[in-house]
Amino acid sequence: MTAVLRFLAITSMVAGLVQGCPAMAVADIAGHVRSTLLAKRSDAGAAEFDLLNGFRLTLDEDYGPARFTVSYELVVSVGDQPTPVDTDWLDLEGTVARGGDVESHHRLDRLEFAFSAGDNIDVNIGRQAVSWGTTLFLTPADPFVPFSPSDTLRDYRRGIDAFRLRAYPDALSEIDLVVRPSRLRDRTELTVLARALTTAGDWEVSGWAGWLYGDEAAAVGAAGGIADWAVRFEAAVRGGEGRTIGRGALGLSRTFSVGERDLGFVIEYQYDGFGAARRQGYEDLLQSDPFMRGELQVLGRDQAVVQAVYQVHPLWELTGRALWNLNSGSVILGPGFSHSLSDAAALSGSVFAEFGGTIPEEGFPEEAESRAPPVNAYLYLTWYF
Repeated sequence: MTAVLRFLAITSMVAGLVQGCPAMAVADIAGHVRSTLLAKRSDAGAAEFDLLNGFRLTLDEDYGPARFTVSYELVVSVGDQPTPVDTDWLDLEGTVARGGDVESHHRLDRLEFAFSAGDNIDVNIGRQAVSWGTTLFLTPADPFVPFSPSDTLRDYRRGIDAFRLRAYPDALSEIDLVVRPSRLRDRTELTVLARALTTAGDWEVSGWAGWLYGDEAAAVGAAGGIADWAVRFEAAVRGGEGRTIGRGALGLSRTFSVGERDLGFVIEYQYDGFGAARRQGYEDLLQSDPFMRGELQVLGRDQAVVQAVYQVHPLWELTGRALWNLNSGSVILGPGFSHSLSDAAALSGSVFAEFGGTIPEEGFPEEAESRAPPVNAYLYLTWYF
């Protein structure tokens, strides 16, 4: 616990010094300090508590028409935490210290240089965030490290190492080219994709094609409105190893007025040809390349997610989420809340409980660490600066 308190004291001091340093006045500095308490209940019913403390510092600096961005993350964990598989091309992360139940890891999540290469042409080089998803939670046509639908914190999307060129033919259209090298196990893979996006009436339509991890791939997406509902759709096809894999998702969302407060509602369905159609397929799936790359947001072939968000007070929000594997019949329920303590601080929490058709422990390979216990509770305290 002494190490955790020392970490919080140091990161708070660093944040204060950075904000007040005159030499850094020309740069845009932002970040946060976050403490997370994780309570877990295993299959045997035993309760465990882990503590994670994270510090993120982002510097943006302009050099005329160019811009340099770097984001540094430091995480100190108390308890047993799985280490994610590293598929980044650049080696910009590592373990700072390890002793007893305390480990600290750091990572450069952004290392990006951006500049204008002419009228309506932007170039980004380095570790950056790229998102091509159309649906909100289940995004099988997003080829760049999508969020898990069980993620309750989506402040920052994980950066990837890439070269990106964007051109804007008009105010409502965009052409996007991304070249991304990455690593998997002992080999280097290359992704080269081009995407076009435009509007047609009240609809935004897009499509991309190229080579995804060396395989031929293509996708389409559309977002618009039907009556009072927002509608989102995306679908992708992928070749390789003598077969073609199809993936797709359809989502509906709407905001209702309940008790003079907003109630937001989202429902999505996904079909994923990479997913397991039955319980016996989990072991092979968890050792597959798509799973190890982080391409799979969920494990089932047919999956549905429902979320409701209700603003009970300008400073309080209640959330509820259900993730249903239509093949195994398992359901993960995730009620939660968020509370704005001030302009610079927030408190949030969530519980995830899994019911029915859980994956057996022996189905997980060594690289995937162990599966999450059937009940997890999180409490987050975040200070932004």
